[in-house]
Amino acid sequence: ESIERVRNSFLDKTYRSANASTEYWKAKDSVLEDAQALLNEYDSSDSTSNDTNGLQKTIQNFFDAWDDLANDPSSQSTRKALVESATAMLDTMNDLDAELSEMQDNAADRLEKGVDTINDLAQQVAKLNGQIAATEVGGNTANDLEDARDELIDQISALTNITVVEQSGGTTDVYIGGVSLVQGVTARALTTVQSNNQQLAVQWADLHTDAAINNGSLKAYMEEADTSALSAVTDTTGAYDFTTSGASCIANLRQGLNDLLTSVAAQVNDLLATGTDLEGSTGVALFVVADTNNPFMVGNIAVNPAITADVDKIAAGTTG
Repeated sequence: ESIERVRNSFLDKTYRSANASTEYWKAKDSVLEDAQALLNEYDSSDSTSNDTNGLQKTIQNFFDAWDDLANDPSSQSTRKALVESATAMLDTMNDLDAELSEMQDNAADRLEKGVDTINDLAQQVAKLNGQIAATEVGGNTANDLEDARDELIDQISALTNITVVEQSGGTTDVYIGGVSLVQGVTARALTTVQSNNQQLAVQWADLHTDAAINNGSLKAYMEEADTSALSAVTDTTGAYDFTTSGASCIANLRQGLNDLLTSVAAQVNDLLATGTDLEGSTGVALFVVADTNNPFMVGNIAVNPAITADVDKIAAGTTG
């Protein structure tokens, strides 16, 4: 006599919650896979490797150049080799940081595309709500339309955390953090904006308030696009000691790289300040800030032009 849909609302709720968590970690996994591939390009930890571009190798070459200079402090060629190794180390670290920064830009693009997808899906759900309500007015069933609506809602659950409420008139409302994304035949739009610290945030277009995105792939990409956690090191006197703290995997990698380079550069500078150059003058810094309007950190550290122009200024000795 009739065909009825068999649907378990509890299982729907469980699935959609698990789906949001699964897609969050899938997005994180994708970011880490990309980061691993990138870091592999800069891997040359094998001392027998001929690769001179790897991160480990360029750091080792830098310290080896100091050993060579210690054996022959007056050699012009050895001094020039030291400057070259310092430049190569900076170039490698700066290039790696730039690549990681580009990964964060990609995460921001994925976030914006995800928001566009949610808006499109919400419009489709609202449209189906209207069609289902009209079909069921006369006691008819709209099984196919309801199936299509559930499929769209499942897709939304991959992007963010949602709450679904079925209404008596045949419509289904969808909420994000207590605010309606879909209510009857009306869909509310989300948008990406820059917050006060210039980071991307997801807001309700009409309310101008942040949407409570706390799961799904949107949450993952919002975390990975966040560069606010990257900061300059204020204390460079101690040994290199870095632990991750932020939610962004990419920002953690960039911060670790920054802490490493800043610690090496600052402590080398401190040692040179206690020495004298070939002319008997007090040593000058090997590493300087490239742009004085920005802090001393990865991407903004350069070899001192004064030393590049005159390698005699490298303080490889002491008074007397």
